[in-house]
Amino acid sequence: MLVRPFLAALRRPLSSSRALQSSSRALQASRLYPAITAAAAATAFPASYPENSPLLTVFEHAILERRPSLALRQLAQLQSPPSSQLLQKLVVLLARQRTSRSHAARAHEILCGVYRTPGLNPDDYTKLASIYVMDACLRFRMLDAAIELYDEAVNQAVVLDLPAYDGLISALIEAKRLEEAMEILKELVDGRDVCPSEQTVLPVLVELIQNREYGSAIDIMKQGQSRGIEFSSETFHPLLLLAEKDTASTDALVMFLTFIEDLWDEYKAFVDYDSEEEDEVDDLEE
Repeated sequence: MLVRPFLAALRRPLSSSRALQSSSRALQASRLYPAITAAAAATAFPASYPENSPLLTVFEHAILERRPSLALRQLAQLQSPPSSQLLQKLVVLLARQRTSRSHAARAHEILCGVYRTPGLNPDDYTKLASIYVMDACLRFRMLDAAIELYDEAVNQAVVLDLPAYDGLISALIEAKRLEEAMEILKELVDGRDVCPSEQTVLPVLVELIQNREYGSAIDIMKQGQSRGIEFSSETFHPLLLLAEKDTASTDALVMFLTFIEDLWDEYKAFVDYDSEEEDEVDDLEE
């Protein structure tokens, strides 16, 4: 069958193959927005405060001192809600408690409430808080909460970062919620704010090939190409390994293999061309 020659070729490393990069979504958020992360501690508070201080001051101080339980207790005692900015600072504090599922759930609840505040003007801190809460929801497998947060962000035109979307799509695939994963992927591909990567699309493609939905896989790869995604052996190899297990030899399978063959030829030609250019540059430098 056509699969084996491709697999043999894919096992030979190409000169410019890219290594996968992975990092924590929350860590990426703090690196992307250092000024915002630092802003949570930018307000000056007294070194100590008397017991009869206003509850709001104690609440603010608890956030500054990174005492989530105290902050939640003070929040419950406030007669009127604090500002959205203060609530978002609390949300980030709660979401960063990596061992507490209850704090993650509370962060999600508070942030969704912020999103539903009439007249809310989301800013970069809203984005940062959303990234942290999305990470916390996925960490504790609170998938329905993660979807709710995604919808709230979309409704307010808040764009998260790519690792947050990658994590959500992967979690949906793991939970066998393929249709929802495909909907989110389609929204990313159709949008212009975040450019999906090969790693964004791969979990969906793998699930489609496992389900023998070859036509849908081709459509997604074509849509990805239209957004500038360059597919490589990192995608071709796992898909062909799965296709090799299909012994039915249907027209859909043959069409898929032909499509992959054409993509592989384009990719290999591109890599070979890059290698030749690098060799020419090296020769000139010598």
